[in-house]
Amino acid sequence: MAQQDRAIRTRRMILEAAASVFDDRGYDRATIAEVLERAGVTKGALYFHFASKEQLALAVLNEHVLDIAVEPQQVRLQEFVDAGQVLAYRLRNDPIQRGRPGWPSSRAPPTSIASSPCFPGPGSSRGC
Repeated sequence: MAQQDRAIRTRRMILEAAASVFDDRGYDRATIAEVLERAGVTKGALYFHFASKEQLALAVLNEHVLDIAVEPQQVRLQEFVDAGQVLAYRLRNDPIQRGRPGWPSSRAPPTSIASSPCFPGPGSSRGC
């Protein structure tokens, strides 16, 4: 079971590093080498979990948490306010929430990413 725990931690470290690199540099300019450096893992560890940069970006997108559980309130509007505050906190503090791969508006993302239910696309409110 220790190996499985380590694999889960390694995968999370890679996802956080990738999200951070995508956030800083965008998908096109991000490199696997930068992700490896930030994650502090080997190329073999990364490719054990993700076959390509595109698959890594899809995994980052799939990690986005859009369902935010908040305490039920007497006034339903307060639940929306609370959920907004939780999301704002996550956007400031969670690299995966910030690290949506950014493509230049003049170029479309790779087809498999663009067809992902988690990719909102330009001007769309669609999400996971």
